[in-house]
Amino acid sequence: MHPMLSVVIPVRNNWWLTRRCLDALAALRTEGATAFDVIVVDNASTDETPAAMQRDFSWVCTLRQETNLNFAGACNVGAKAAQAPVVLFLNNDAVPLGDALTPIRAAFSDDRVAIAAGRLVFEDGVLQANGMVLLPNAQWWHSHRHLPDSPAHDGATYEAAAVPGAAMAVRRDWFLAAGGFDQAYRNGYEDVDLCMRAGEDGRNVRFVADAAFAHYEGATDGRFDHEQHNEMRFFRRWHRRLHDVARVERGEVGAVVVRRDTHGDLLLDRALDDLLGGMRSFGHPMVADRIAPWSLVNRRFRIAASLDWFAPEPSPRAGVTVAAGDDGFAALTAHGAYAGSIPWLPGVDAERAAHCGVRHADDVAARRVGVFVAAGDTPEKQHAVAAAVAAVRASDPQLEIVALDGQMLFAHGEPTYLDVAIFAGLTDTCAYGNVLLARAGIPTVVLEHAATRRIYADDVAFIGSTSALPSLAERALRDVASRRAKATCAVADFSRRFSPRRSAMRVLDLARVARSGLERPARARADSPIPLG
Repeated sequence: MHPMLSVVIPVRNNWWLTRRCLDALAALRTEGATAFDVIVVDNASTDETPAAMQRDFSWVCTLRQETNLNFAGACNVGAKAAQAPVVLFLNNDAVPLGDALTPIRAAFSDDRVAIAAGRLVFEDGVLQANGMVLLPNAQWWHSHRHLPDSPAHDGATYEAAAVPGAAMAVRRDWFLAAGGFDQAYRNGYEDVDLCMRAGEDGRNVRFVADAAFAHYEGATDGRFDHEQHNEMRFFRRWHRRLHDVARVERGEVGAVVVRRDTHGDLLLDRALDDLLGGMRSFGHPMVADRIAPWSLVNRRFRIAASLDWFAPEPSPRAGVTVAAGDDGFAALTAHGAYAGSIPWLPGVDAERAAHCGVRHADDVAARRVGVFVAAGDTPEKQHAVAAAVAAVRASDPQLEIVALDGQMLFAHGEPTYLDVAIFAGLTDTCAYGNVLLARAGIPTVVLEHAATRRIYADDVAFIGSTSALPSLAERALRDVASRRAKATCAVADFSRRFSPRRSAMRVLDLARVARSGLERPARARADSPIPLG
């Protein structure tokens, strides 16, 4: 069948992400209603990407480049090679959720549409973008970022000023006639530049609410290395036209008033410490319990929000509470002008992970298994871990079983070396210990349930049901190559996804809508956020 859509994926290294993307597309080939083909443009990858593409995905057309053409150049190469009338540019850190391709393809039945894109969500289902909006100072922003992915605010299909390039489809003939992406941009602003050119050409840019893609975001090395160059090029070119683009106002947050009550739980205390470090890195003052009256002369304290960290009662000040959710995993809940909940996003400081008191015995087997049983684990979960421990002991009677706890993770001096760690689920409500051990490279065997699936994918841990846990534990000990591969992937995955800055962005975005409500129309204050000189 002749494809109706060509998926073009620019890649450079990060094979584990490309594999995830292609696995999702492979499943969609047999399930989806839209006939499509896939073109991978390899930007001179130096990892296993070239060999793995030939070995595992022979059905994919691979175009190997001898130099790195960046996002714009690779997409242009793929579009020229495509045969379908619609081309979907898909980052290798993005995957379609369900049959997202059919509604994207259907958008082009309207001859006015040159560009179309759907919703982007984070891996845990939190909304990343409903298209893009222009703020009063002319900065572009992902609409409704870090809110629940809910029809209450995501609206319907509409004509947008711009959409993100992570999963952007174009009418191929128009795209090639327009010269493709501007290759003077280097991994940034190519998408909004193309959308502005479509508008200048009298074409529509459509946000398609029925199509959704999970997007890892910012996984490419050096993604923001040329941000200043890209901004300067974009605004010098378009600042006069931006005056006619509708603006959207977001809420503001200055200081953050923090109230904590962790009952002495070391892991929850460390999780908050790292979160506060992430918020300080954005310039937000932190205040314990209340704001002194004399501080209110500073505007940042007059637009303060609260952060209630496991506090028994929410603050009367608008803000965010962090507490255990229905599945035992922490949830962020906004209270104030907006009310809504999203999952907590763990964040572990890189320095803390580098000095974790538990390490992987990578070179020489330690013949030691660590077991973490959390205070909140149910008898059923404890039984599942006990069965897994019995299985590995039966396979190796000399194996040492070590009971892990929070104190060991932060111990100074000689670290504890492990072959594998086994969990019933979460080490703590914030999954801080889970993330810390993964970032330290500890291969993990974990019981599958709703909370653990929020943080573990199949390629970063041995994850399975109660009945499968014993055999998974035996395999983790026996198959050294598999456990090293999962540990390596976990370090790459968790170090990008679970950082204090990403945690802070989620809390701060939710605090903004708690203070001021959802996005609303606003007047323009500037046509460029930077001096153009």
